[in-house]
Amino acid sequence: MNIIFIKIFGKIKNKLFLQILLSGSIFLIILSAIFINFIRARILDTDEIAMRLEKLTEKKILQPNINPKVVIQRGGKQESGLDTRCLSWSSYPVVSKWEQDSQDNDFVIDYYLPPNKKAIICTTPLLAAALAQDVDKPFVYEVYPTDYGFQVRIILGVSDIQKTCKRLTDNMNCMNWILKRQATVRYEPD
Repeated sequence: MNIIFIKIFGKIKNKLFLQILLSGSIFLIILSAIFINFIRARILDTDEIAMRLEKLTEKKILQPNINPKVVIQRGGKQESGLDTRCLSWSSYPVVSKWEQDSQDNDFVIDYYLPPNKKAIICTTPLLAAALAQDVDKPFVYEVYPTDYGFQVRIILGVSDIQKTCKRLTDNMNCMNWILKRQATVRYEPD
């Protein structure tokens, strides 16, 4: 009788272990898809950006109301792929917020980029999949000059999330903590 009990207990223990292992693996996959940036979305060509900003600065002399910025819009599949630099390079977040627009609100994430550094924009697998699926909505980022480098603004056109949050929780910012982790600007360390 004892031997039968031990065999049954051993089978149940093995099945329970496998279920816990499978559940933990699924949880880790979901967690990494939402929070960990390890997919390269863009390589920032700082030389090209500096050249384009220089041309805009020349125009600013003639028209002082122009604030120089470079806006880059590209499709979701260009330059993407797994990149270990997304996990090891430095990042300097500045601010994340909703940018109010008369037609549509966009969630923006600003990063500081030191001068003369190679840089990439990294995304979570969740955002990378969304960008790859929605070909009508390009990946948009803006680059502004600062006194000590560049400010890179990543624009996420996710106004539907804000409306859903307002409807469900009566707080338009309920998903901000997830949204600000969807994309980062990474630059080579010193």
